[in-house]
Amino acid sequence: MRNLKRLLAAGLIAICCASAGCSIGPIVRNKYVLVYPGKPMTVLDSATVLGRYLDGTGGDAKQNIGGWVAMPPEHWEAIQRALTKQHSEAK
Repeated sequence: MRNLKRLLAAGLIAICCASAGCSIGPIVRNKYVLVYPGKPMTVLDSATVLGRYLDGTGGDAKQNIGGWVAMPPEHWEAIQRALTKQHSEAK
């Protein structure tokens, strides 16, 4: 009888932990930031993200992006064109 009570108590604790989200080992969470055209934003959390370089090398890197300004690819391409134009006019 005593072993049955211990077994039931252990089962109840295991069920409570499982339903509360407790687990053994790491938990991986993915968060996505959607940046819409016309709405650039500043990243307020310190977060390390996996990214790909835009310089054509195709390399991936992990980078902390806390405080960065995020923008859609169209905005970045417009800035890149403007910088290229300024650089060619300066020569």
